[in-house]
Amino acid sequence: MTDTLANPAELLDRLKSWLDLLHERQLVNAPEEKGLREMLVRSWGERLDLPGDPLLVAMLCGPTAVGKSSLINALAGAEISRPGLGAATSAGVVYVHEEDDPSRLFEYSEALGQLGREAASLARHDRDELLHKVLVDTPDIDSVVQRHGEITRVLVHCADLVLFVTSPEKYKDMYSARWVAEQRQQRAIAFVVNKWDRASFGPQYDRRHLVEQDF
Repeated sequence: MTDTLANPAELLDRLKSWLDLLHERQLVNAPEEKGLREMLVRSWGERLDLPGDPLLVAMLCGPTAVGKSSLINALAGAEISRPGLGAATSAGVVYVHEEDDPSRLFEYSEALGQLGREAASLARHDRDELLHKVLVDTPDIDSVVQRHGEITRVLVHCADLVLFVTSPEKYKDMYSARWVAEQRQQRAIAFVVNKWDRASFGPQYDRRHLVEQDF
């Protein structure tokens, strides 16, 4: 019994079979059945049926020139991303620790798995701070190439954590606001205001608290 309880995949399969049987015998009312089936869908969507030691996939998105690559380097504690690398690619870049298996990205989606399979979009590193943590740098949402924005919309649904990166100059951009409003109907999004240092703010550095309040 202990082994069975420790196997989430088997538990979810058994619950579905049990629910199907109750439905067949008309032993469950509609509201309860609906709630249970929604719970099953959420569990599969959150990959609760997969083995332990999961990867954490964090996706960075946002408009151009807000410093996504610099933020990736800050998270890694080393220069693992070249500035502009994300903007230069038409597909995105995935940063995977050298001890992690990129093929596991197919557990998340076909699109993410294909990124991890292609040398041009895979960046390996040895930063233990990011062991079992995959960072995904996506094409800029305001790119003049329409396909870039479409790729980012697809990748939003492949991540555990979505970080929308912006800057004091761009956080009020209406295109970005509309993009966020569209995506947040399907995905929780956290926000990062980058370029918060004196060099970026220039003469307005002493007034940055006003930007923070407005943001």
